[in-house]
Amino acid sequence: MLPAMPRQILTIELDGLTAGDYLAHVADPEPSALGRELRSVTVRGEPLGTTVEAILVWAGRPPHACAAATAAGLPFVAEAVSIEAREIDEIPAPAAPAPKRRGIAERIAAKLDGFADRAAAELRGVRAAPAMAAQVDLRRW
Repeated sequence: MLPAMPRQILTIELDGLTAGDYLAHVADPEPSALGRELRSVTVRGEPLGTTVEAILVWAGRPPHACAAATAAGLPFVAEAVSIEAREIDEIPAPAAPAPKRRGIAERIAAKLDGFADRAAAELRGVRAAPAMAAQVDLRRW
């Protein structure tokens, strides 16, 4: 199994510049660190919103917020009010589905199946009687 790569969520708050304009005119679509220490970048933001969020996957330990933003092609500009970085240790696996509740008919069928299985196992252990012994002499009645 491959070792887990550290993940980092980078949040950039803008003032005076929309997220759409920042991504279209300021952000580098092919940052130089991509493919080396930076393994992948996923960026999203509402076109008219003021927040840009990026999920970064690193080959090693993630850098601090400003260095991570620059490496990911998201430079700190005058309109950027704040840059925040959070590390994600593990992405949780999806929860197992809850067991399906069975209806009364299914529960009865399951019990009958269990009864039939037990009866068949008991019968397998009983030796078959000779055919002649199983016949009834009706003349005695």
